[in-house]
Amino acid sequence: MGGRRVLPWRGGVFLISGAYGMGKFNAFILGLLLGFGLYHVASNFHLIRTPNGVEWVRKVSPSFRDSYADIRTYTVSEWAEHPELAAALLKEKRAELMRPAGQQAVSDAVDGAIDRVLDKVGGQPEEPSEQP
Repeated sequence: MGGRRVLPWRGGVFLISGAYGMGKFNAFILGLLLGFGLYHVASNFHLIRTPNGVEWVRKVSPSFRDSYADIRTYTVSEWAEHPELAAALLKEKRAELMRPAGQQAVSDAVDGAIDRVLDKVGGQPEEPSEQP
């Protein structure tokens, strides 16, 4: 029994490593378990990068679409391209994470409207003059 070692493990189970190749089998089983765990997390959760950090949100239905999304600079049109992500945020009552895109769209629309009005009336508004 020169190259054989018996190592205690939880629950009275023993791992045998060395000449019998059980170390490779255990590494294979560990790899299977880790792979399944990553598969489960990636297919059931969105990992979302927000301005405040990283958020986990459960997906509406299992898929690999949008497993990771950086929503810090999303626009309204980008939200329209990712309906599963938007639905998951709404279901989890996390709609505030989508609010900056809407606020920016409204702000841009108002700025554009003001610019068009100023162009029609002849340029920039006059600065108030100081009267003595």
